[in-house]
Amino acid sequence: MFCYVYGDYFGLHPPGQLKGMLEGNGPIGPTSQGTLVAVSLLMMIPSLMSFLPLVLPPVLNRWLNVIFAVVYAGVVAITMPGGWIFYLVFSTVEILLSLLIAWYALRWPKI
Repeated sequence: MFCYVYGDYFGLHPPGQLKGMLEGNGPIGPTSQGTLVAVSLLMMIPSLMSFLPLVLPPVLNRWLNVIFAVVYAGVVAITMPGGWIFYLVFSTVEILLSLLIAWYALRWPKI
């Protein structure tokens, strides 16, 4: 989760990036209520996945970990091209960690 947050935070620092966002050109298109809600939901899921394993049944928890890990690895892979080196490093770590989460979730003992 921290890799996502810091990668996005440092992503504001390349020249012109913040100016473009202030002018309404966000990372996934023109800034609107809808795009801000979409990005907010995308960023809420990793936070929730820190808490949900404590309260969800093991089978549901396993499959949510697998599904979200693969989805997030895909989202990060799609956003990688053309990024600055720091972003490529964060993205690589995020993809590896996501795939490890999916792999470990699939290997959890059956309950």
